[in-house]
Amino acid sequence: MWIKPSSGVHTFGMAFTIDVVGLDRDLKVIKLWRCLVPFRVTSVSLKLKSVLELPCGTIKASQTKLGDQIAIQPVTEPAAEPPKSF
Repeated sequence: MWIKPSSGVHTFGMAFTIDVVGLDRDLKVIKLWRCLVPFRVTSVSLKLKSVLELPCGTIKASQTKLGDQIAIQPVTEPAAEPPKSF
C-alpha cells in the first residue's frame, strides 16, 4: 500500500509484520524498515513524503536498498472480453 503523504507509520492494531519503504518527494528510497512487528512506530522524518507498506520479506526479495529510485505507475485494466455466445 502506498501512503501519501506520510512522514512515518505505526503498526498498532496489526496482526502481522510488514516491510516499510520510506520515500522522499522524488520517490527515492531514504528509509527501510524490515519486518516491522505489530505495535511499533517508525521514526518520523520531515524528509519522508510517502511510504510503501509491503509484505514482510519484500525488501530482501527485491534487494531494495537506500538510494534506489522507485517508479509507481497506475494499473491498467485489461479490456473486458466480449460475452461468449453459446
